[in-house]
Amino acid sequence: ELTIRGAMTHRTQVFSVRQEMTVGEFFTIHETVGFSRIPIYEENDTEKIIGFLMRNDLLVAKAEHQLDRPLLEFVKDMQTLLSSMPLSSTFDLFLKNKVHILLVVDEYGGLEGILTLEDLLESILGVQIHDEKDQHLSMREIAEDLAKQRQEEFTLKGSKK
Repeated sequence: ELTIRGAMTHRTQVFSVRQEMTVGEFFTIHETVGFSRIPIYEENDTEKIIGFLMRNDLLVAKAEHQLDRPLLEFVKDMQTLLSSMPLSSTFDLFLKNKVHILLVVDEYGGLEGILTLEDLLESILGVQIHDEKDQHLSMREIAEDLAKQRQEEFTLKGSKK
């Protein structure tokens, strides 16, 4: 049986933002991010996910020139589930709670990653789902590209010293 661990996006590949940012800072740094739901973390610790943001909410704030609004004002709660659970058990959770993103933790509460409705459907159907805006083969591929880019930036910053 498929498990959540096999379908989720691993924490090292999750695109997330820090809670201290404002709407303006978000768009200055992440203008072209294509994710509709974005995990948000606290205290510069990417393992401490406190919820997620809807990109559309941030776009509305930007259009209304509310660039100084903190991202914290837009945080939505994330349901949490264990990575060892069977993948089939998550479908009802997505539907019942009307959510598209879930936080995945291990048996000790440590962050393992996220599971999206798209991840679930791709795993069950065995195919990649593409929407009109996808330039990559999958959202996981985008996350992997962003993780590589962040690692390269970190390496470059470290080598300047």
